[in-house]
Amino acid sequence: MGMFFNSKAELDMLAIQLKLLNISEVRLEFQGGGDEGHVNDIWGISPAEELKDIPKDVIAWTLQAYGADESVQSQVTIKDALEDIGLRVLDETGMDWYNDAGGQGIISLDLSGEKLVVKVNLDINITSTEEHEFEYSEEEDGNDVFYPHTAT
Repeated sequence: MGMFFNSKAELDMLAIQLKLLNISEVRLEFQGGGDEGHVNDIWGISPAEELKDIPKDVIAWTLQAYGADESVQSQVTIKDALEDIGLRVLDETGMDWYNDAGGQGIISLDLSGEKLVVKVNLDINITSTEEHEFEYSEEEDGNDVFYPHTAT
């Protein structure tokens, strides 16, 4: 099956659940930095473009433990399943959004058409350094007032 789902049945089940909830698109807001990252918020959007909460309904889902070869099927909330999909999507980008200065963005899972369309808007934070050097010297008359002179 596609790179984000363990089976077509899993994709179909999630899509049906979301359509029953009148959700045609899901957005996941994520943020990372300092060697960790997480999904901050998940919300749905109806076909009429109204914001919809994701309920606490439970579905069967195959969780892939990161770094492990085995996957485990369990009952999880729809929100947890969507978060799992979001992390799989981010992993697929190959971008380092969770280390050092990190990054943030939004993942869109659009279910409004015949096929799922996944879009990722990802910003990577880059720390830059500006060097400034100052030299202070005492006035010749012994005054204690120092005047900064920018070194060249």
